[in-house]
Amino acid sequence: MALLGTFWQVVGPVTIAPNTGGAVPGAAYAAYAHSLPTIPEVVIPVARSLQVLAVPPPVVPLALGGTQTHATVGVLVGSCASHPVIALDIYAAMIHSSVR
Repeated sequence: MALLGTFWQVVGPVTIAPNTGGAVPGAAYAAYAHSLPTIPEVVIPVARSLQVLAVPPPVVPLALGGTQTHATVGVLVGSCASHPVIALDIYAAMIHSSVR
């Protein structure tokens, strides 16, 4: 959708689960394909739902950047042991050079 010289795309819902591969403790991230014609200049992750846990940890959605084909998002939580499964929508946008 083009609005005021900006292309927006919603990718989702997507799910981010605990990382069991021994990467960064307390973080999980993944790259999701978008169909924008270039690298998104704005990537906004919006949490849709959060797995119910006995002690819910603070959860911080992160936009880690993007490429011409993927937007990378993730979440940062207090610990891997209490990492919930999170459903997100990803809003990615590119802005036309004439509007910039």
